[in-house]
Amino acid sequence: MAGLPFLDWLALLVYLGGITVLGLWSKREIKSREDFLLGGRRFGKLFMIFHAFGTGTHTDQAAAVVSKSYEGGLSGIWAQWNWMICTPFYWLLAPLFRRTRCLTVAQVYEERYGPSVGVLCVIVSSLGAILAMGTMLLGTARTIQGLLGIDPALDVIHLPFGLRIVEASFTVSLLVMTALFLLYGAAGGIVAAVRTDFVQGLFIILLSGIALPFAFQGLGGMAGVRARAPEGFLSLVGAEFHWLAIFALSLTSLVSIVSQSHIISVTSSGKTEWEGRVGMTYGNFLKRVCTIGWCLLGVLWFLRNPGLRNPDLAFGDAVSRLLGPGFRGLMLASIMAAAMSTCDSMMVAVSGLFTENVYRRFLRPEAEERHYVLVERLVSAVVVIGAIFFAYCVSGIFQGLKEFWKVTATIGIAFWLGILWRRANTAGAWASFLAAAGVMAVAKFVWRWDDIHQMALFLPVGFLTGIIVSLLTPPEDRDEFFVKLYTPIGEEEKLELSLEEAIPPEQRLLDAGGFFLVKPSRQTWGGFLIAWGIVALLVLTAWGLVRL
Repeated sequence: MAGLPFLDWLALLVYLGGITVLGLWSKREIKSREDFLLGGRRFGKLFMIFHAFGTGTHTDQAAAVVSKSYEGGLSGIWAQWNWMICTPFYWLLAPLFRRTRCLTVAQVYEERYGPSVGVLCVIVSSLGAILAMGTMLLGTARTIQGLLGIDPALDVIHLPFGLRIVEASFTVSLLVMTALFLLYGAAGGIVAAVRTDFVQGLFIILLSGIALPFAFQGLGGMAGVRARAPEGFLSLVGAEFHWLAIFALSLTSLVSIVSQSHIISVTSSGKTEWEGRVGMTYGNFLKRVCTIGWCLLGVLWFLRNPGLRNPDLAFGDAVSRLLGPGFRGLMLASIMAAAMSTCDSMMVAVSGLFTENVYRRFLRPEAEERHYVLVERLVSAVVVIGAIFFAYCVSGIFQGLKEFWKVTATIGIAFWLGILWRRANTAGAWASFLAAAGVMAVAKFVWRWDDIHQMALFLPVGFLTGIIVSLLTPPEDRDEFFVKLYTPIGEEEKLELSLEEAIPPEQRLLDAGGFFLVKPSRQTWGGFLIAWGIVALLVLTAWGLVRL
């Protein structure tokens, strides 16, 4: 297929134009830093669900799951289901982030450990966001190439004087997407991101399942799929995604999520804790459901069309051949919008990290609100340039995702130590990061270990080093942080109390050896158990679908 017919181009242009207008329209509501970064904390449950879903769902993930499922079968679902085990913990984490009353994740680290760790978080989280955005752009561009039937090796435009543009469609796709989301994201901030997340989230849910019935045609249903599939192809555990890989990827994801630049917006831009809790958890469960569809599409497409030279093109190739005119353009538009809305959210979050925790704190502490918003918009442009550079450098979509998870996990160790263990201090936070990052670098560049074994090593080394160094160095008084952490929104009068007054002994679940945990409410433990039930149901669903 050499290109898209007119109806597809029309659907693509109308959709992307509408999304851009919606984002630009949101600019009128941006009057302060809190408006730009968190939308004035005014979103309800539905918008928060689709904000979490849209921010956490983008084309690189769909393309990675389809690619890995095309290569290795049903086990390729773990290219994104590594987040499945983390999802119940979102129910616990969301209200904690909301209660910090912070605008950025780096402020959380600063309040727990001090300014130096806050700046470290800015650096690491910003780098992680750039890697994530670059991977998203790569995945979307590869999907476009697959949809248009373009072979990356042959996609060259020759210019005068012997010059040439390699992977021309890849370059054009990157520039168009970044121009659009930079335009409306820098203008409308998180308000634009949430609204565009809502629209494109609806389309992704609808379109993720449309291609599947067509993919089954000619295979004779699941019985035919089982008869044609190679041995082990329909197993949830495979050669690449074995038990150690699933465990290491899941643990890295849980450690990584707490330091990612957009975590504050998806947990704290709602009206109350409840909106953040419901949005973060169930928005991501929507994504887990869509992942089943992506995985099945990869499996079915391998059986129907084996032999693709680059599996990263499988998603776009399947969509281009299975969907009719108009639907292909709409699918392309929705996956492009998914990448753009997530890049928008991350771009806004990173600009906030730098402006709030570095520029405002150390360079211009008393400037006007308009000045800070301008700086945030300028930083957004710099972040996008870094993301484009990474998109050209990384070897593949799934590899880009793994690099993103590993980088953000190195600083995530300090967060988990900081909320569970009062004895953790600044020296321990720095030691945990340096040990984890150092061991990961040695394992990667000196020992040449694969990513799974890197994760299995640097995480325990980081945790153990943070604990040992904290015990060997003087303790720090961070009681104010724990008072905020366990004071619900709406009970701000408790913020003036001491830790002993705000959280008396009868409310504590564990207070020994420096560990500090508060007894969970019925809403907390009930929702946590329900979330685990949903995890079990989804895993059984994926396992059962191929055995119908």
